[in-house]
Amino acid sequence: MVSITIDPSLLTHRTWPSNPRRRQESRLAVTLSAVKLTTNELAIIPSAVAAIAIIGGYFGVRSANSNALNLAREERQARRTYELTELKREVYFRCLEVLNELEIATLLASINAGTSPSGHASAGLLERKTKAYVAALNASGQLKLFGPPKVIALMNDVMVIASRATPTSFTDPSQASPFNVAQAQLIGAMVASLEGREITKEVLDAAVSVATAGLTTQAEPNQPDSPAD
Repeated sequence: MVSITIDPSLLTHRTWPSNPRRRQESRLAVTLSAVKLTTNELAIIPSAVAAIAIIGGYFGVRSANSNALNLAREERQARRTYELTELKREVYFRCLEVLNELEIATLLASINAGTSPSGHASAGLLERKTKAYVAALNASGQLKLFGPPKVIALMNDVMVIASRATPTSFTDPSQASPFNVAQAQLIGAMVASLEGREITKEVLDAAVSVATAGLTTQAEPNQPDSPAD
């Protein structure tokens, strides 16, 4: 505890200035000049100052560490989001790739079976179709690990359609085949998923419209000109 000793002689028998402000300053100067600290008390002052500095430094370092931790947490979360998006892209591309191969293999096997005397496709084409179907199943399994339920459902639908494709599905060149329509919906759902948008019916319909924009409805046959009167 700091003790203060004031010499009474400094406060008596003194003529103070008539100005109130200067008189107050003079009394304060006299009071401060009368303060006397012991040797032990003077030795405590550096330790007290050092303790205050240590405490202030502790809180400063703690605040800096907290900010650095928050920044590291945000960076880690952003990196995980980016890695998940890239993984989705790879799996989505793989799904579309194997679905196309499955449809082609199914069509080739169907055409070959139609021209074969036995009514069955060749062993090579059947093997190709089987491998394509297995690859589609594996891709669908990867998709189920993180894909949205709507994308998974559309993937299964397209896989079933692709495994049942026949040449009769393409008899009308002005109309999109069932596989093309289902594939367009799947692509629309995948794009919406990557962009963080909700997969709605409007999104799927818009994707089909874009995919079938190049198809034109067959024109009606020209009617013969009416005979002139």
